[in-house]
Amino acid sequence: MENTSTGKILDEVIKEIEQKRNQNGITGIATGFHDLDRLAGGLQKGEMIVVAGRPAMGKTAFGVSIAKNIATNYRVGVAIFALEMSAIQMASRVIGNELQIHISKLNRGEVLSDEEFTELIEGAPQLNHLPIFIDDTSNIDLIELCSKCWRYKNYQNVQCIIIDYLQLMTAYRNIRKEKEGEIAFILSNIKQLAKDLDMPIIVLSQLSRTVEQREDKRPLLYDFHDTIDIERIVDKLYLLYRPEYYGFTVYENKDLNREVTELITVDTRNGASTSILLRLRGKFSLFENLQDSE
Repeated sequence: MENTSTGKILDEVIKEIEQKRNQNGITGIATGFHDLDRLAGGLQKGEMIVVAGRPAMGKTAFGVSIAKNIATNYRVGVAIFALEMSAIQMASRVIGNELQIHISKLNRGEVLSDEEFTELIEGAPQLNHLPIFIDDTSNIDLIELCSKCWRYKNYQNVQCIIIDYLQLMTAYRNIRKEKEGEIAFILSNIKQLAKDLDMPIIVLSQLSRTVEQREDKRPLLYDFHDTIDIERIVDKLYLLYRPEYYGFTVYENKDLNREVTELITVDTRNGASTSILLRLRGKFSLFENLQDSE
């Protein structure tokens, strides 16, 4: 919106406010997670959202669940950059998520029951038409990422990008940088890419080991590498936390359902946070609204 008159900007603001009123506050792409959508208004165009956590917190499952939800419910095209696993492995997670078949069984087809195999065959045509695109280029750099994202937008009508995960990217091939400085540089460029594409980009990320060194394992903003740059760069930061993984059976003085996962939304400006509870059905790589699954 460079060199735009104040009048045109005000028109856009009024239009956005009217849209919020008409859509219960959701102005972006609804994720399907009701509490998150009420809080954030959906996935907003031009935003970079970082979803971070320690290993086994469900980062990939969260990304897959959002991709499946928006592709299924709204026919929104999604491109997933799977840097850690093959396209087949990522596709198995999408299948398990949609059909609720155990991921390990999909990876070892011989252990599928007759009922599960029939469900897989019958569900295949529906899955074939989901506008989800998977790119498993390993060690992808910024130039290749930008080029592919533009192609996905222009030729496949993709409206959301998911990157799994940040630390497996490089800034530019054959150019070495300090890792923390490189991460900040990559994020800055992804943020600019989201703005240029006018679509949300979700970046999954690891957190540092400092979480494991505390008695309280809930992640904090400061567990992210290069915190100062994160505060400056990201539009939204979400942290995933599974109390059950660390052996906790009580959450806020209540008995804990072992599948409960806390999605902590962090205000990177002042460090304040809000928590949303979701249910992680890990065997299906599936996140659900907690209230829908009870």
